[in-house]
Amino acid sequence: MTSLSWVESSGGPLIVMHRSELRTWWGAFGPQQDRDIPSSGKTDYARACDIETEIGVLGLAAPQILVMGEEPDRTTARIDGTTIFLLRWRAATSEVTLMSDFENLSANLTFEPAGTFETDAGEHLMFDAANVGWQPGNSLRIDLGATRYAIGTALLLTDQTELLVHRLVPT
Repeated sequence: MTSLSWVESSGGPLIVMHRSELRTWWGAFGPQQDRDIPSSGKTDYARACDIETEIGVLGLAAPQILVMGEEPDRTTARIDGTTIFLLRWRAATSEVTLMSDFENLSANLTFEPAGTFETDAGEHLMFDAANVGWQPGNSLRIDLGATRYAIGTALLLTDQTELLVHRLVPT
């Protein structure tokens, strides 16, 4: 099994946003610049921190920004056809154990609906919401082929693994 690329934050949420919008993300360093949301005087990072659920979106129109809140989990993406899985490592003895449990048990997960994500098709980056978009630091490229996704969330829990799984399914 090959090692995956994982993204970690400095303690806050991770975000996924379309590459074309990276220049508009000021992270913790300036006021929000999203043209679809009235100015609140908050930084983009503070707006991402306001998402009080495990996953949510910022923006009123595409391309929205996907925010993974609550815990600063080490996260990666897996693609299965047109479905995207965002895997948030909560606990495991190793990456091999974590991914083995995911591969063996993911078909049995029950995903709870968690909203929709509207974006533009193409290249997206996952990175720490505290960073500015044009210098995202530790990041992961994710190519999304659709413009609208249903979001589902499930917890994979075994004796050795705790993995929060977000599933993005094109609609």
